[in-house]
Amino acid sequence: MLDGFVLLLVVVAVFWKLALTNLIIARGDVLTYFYPYLDYAAEATRQARLPLWNPYLFMGVPFLANSQAGFFYPFNRLMSWLPVTRAVNLTIILHAWLAGMGLYTFARRNLRLTRLAALTSSMAFAVGGYLAAQVEHVNQLQGLAWLPWLFVCFEAGPFGWIGLALTIALQLFAGHTQAAFISLTGLGAYALLTTPPRPWRAWLRRMAAFVGAIVLGAGLAAVQLVPTMELTQLSMRGGGLSLRESLSFSLKPALAGRALLPIYGPAIFPEYIAYIGIAGLALATLGVMASWRNARPRALAILCGLGLFFALGAYNPLYIAL
Repeated sequence: MLDGFVLLLVVVAVFWKLALTNLIIARGDVLTYFYPYLDYAAEATRQARLPLWNPYLFMGVPFLANSQAGFFYPFNRLMSWLPVTRAVNLTIILHAWLAGMGLYTFARRNLRLTRLAALTSSMAFAVGGYLAAQVEHVNQLQGLAWLPWLFVCFEAGPFGWIGLALTIALQLFAGHTQAAFISLTGLGAYALLTTPPRPWRAWLRRMAAFVGAIVLGAGLAAVQLVPTMELTQLSMRGGGLSLRESLSFSLKPALAGRALLPIYGPAIFPEYIAYIGIAGLALATLGVMASWRNARPRALAILCGLGLFFALGAYNPLYIAL
């Protein structure tokens, strides 16, 4: 509990303007997209009605079917009685802390790290560049906060699959489909890397439970997924993406260093940022080198490599072929 409180103090210290003042984020997607959507959803909640339709855009558009509104995400509904700007500030603080606590739990329980090492890891993740750069994408931050909890539940034994299904449902309710897709793809790779192929029946049971948890999680989130899938067919992307669109936001190799190290020049695009501090990067490198023979740290290092490999996009011939 003490470590969780220390982590909360660190999160509040980093995001003190959001936590302790009346300042708000007045730029980007949070200003032009999420404030209006979350405010309309909160108003509908206070009026005890289901907001199927949004009459305030164009001649009216579907609202509930747009998963980015996050109407069924429990934390959004719990904050419906707050002013929307205060609710967004609070959800940023809350989900940065949840993300850090998830990593702390995984580090202590599954990686067997010391309290200091686990707390250091959780702080690097909770207030590091990757999550901090996504604060204006509220649903993306909410979805990514559950990433470490997916790994915790996956490693939690027979009853962990129920928690895994619930966590998957929460990610889907948050409304950022890419975050859920990338998280589950990463978890699937981790499962393959850490599950011994023999005895094959035990391997098959573990993989079947993993797939079953995904199916159950999607079933729990079906109230959101079904109308969203229907709306998707009517969207401008309903026919899929062109190659050019699929390769957009590719990470230029020349930017990789600036993504991981401090930026002393013009800021780079937020989606590229993965900065956890020079000390954090050094400690992570030493940690991988010292524990390479351990299956879990080795799998996580390989997972980082796979993420970087596919992030290159247009600069990766295999990605283009896929």
